[in-house]
Formats: sequence, C-alpha cells, structure tokens
Amino acid sequence: MADRVGLSSYQSYLMKGTGSSSPYTWTKIIDIKQAPAIGGEPERIDITTLSHSSRVYVLGIQDTESMSVTANYTPENYQAIKDLKGQTLHLAFWFGATTSGSTDTPDGRYGKFTFDGEIDCYKNEVGVNEAQDMTIVIVPSTEPEFTVGSSGSGSE
Repeated sequence: MADRVGLSSYQSYLMKGTGSSSPYTWTKIIDIKQAPAIGGEPERIDITTLSHSSRVYVLGIQDTESMSVTANYTPENYQAIKDLKGQTLHLAFWFGATTSGSTDTPDGRYGKFTFDGEIDCYKNEVGVNEAQDMTIVIVPSTEPEFTVGSSGSGSE
C-alpha cells in the first residue's frame, strides 16, 4: 500500500457520546462546514540564566482554547445545539467514515479527538447571496485525546 500523502476534509464529524461510562455510544450532532484547530501552542517557559548568550525556553502548558465550528443555520440545527447548552458533554471530532451505497457512517478511521466540554451557538451575520451560517462554540474541560479507530457510530 502506498503511503498516504494527505487527507480531504470530506467525512469530518462533530460527535456526542452518551452513556454513563466508556464505552460511549456516539452519534453525529449536526453536519458541520468547518472543523476547528484541536489543541494549541504550548506556552514557553523562560529558563535563561546569566550564563546564556540568548534566551532559552522549555515547553509549558498547552492552552486548549475554545473551538469554533461553522454549520448551516436552520432552526432545527440551532435548536439542536441550544438544547445541549449548560451540560458537560462527551464530545469528539471524528475524521473518516464507511460508505455503503449513499450512506456514510462515521468511524474515525483517520482520527478521533475526544474530550469533555460545553457547547453553545450563535447565528452569524449574512450578506447578499450568502448561505445562512451559525457558529458552534465549544469550551473543552478536558484535554483532547487522540485515537485512531473504526468502531462506527455505535460504541467506543
């Protein structure tokens, strides 16, 4: 098999896990148009001494900022996100799916980033001849965990 050179954004999903403990049952929340950066730059800790001729750093704590996701605005999509507001949720971004006929089933074959967090949304501005969009804001409360796997939209 040839080495993979890159991946398309096709089959990227925002998922929600349900259940009291792992393995969770995962389902797609709504279709998304854009997935955020996951993670962030770690802070730099200055360890320079008076013996150094230039500054020296080590990696510090990584700042996992809030994540913004773009989705099509419909009253149903907006309400689906608002119904989740105020809860700590098991969330994930899954990349990859199994296709059967015209049905794609998310499986995370190209990566899963799972974390706990809260979710909210707002309606975006709109101009002439533009799609109606909304922004989903996710504030993670745990560090994203990366796995690769193919467990379908069932349990993980």
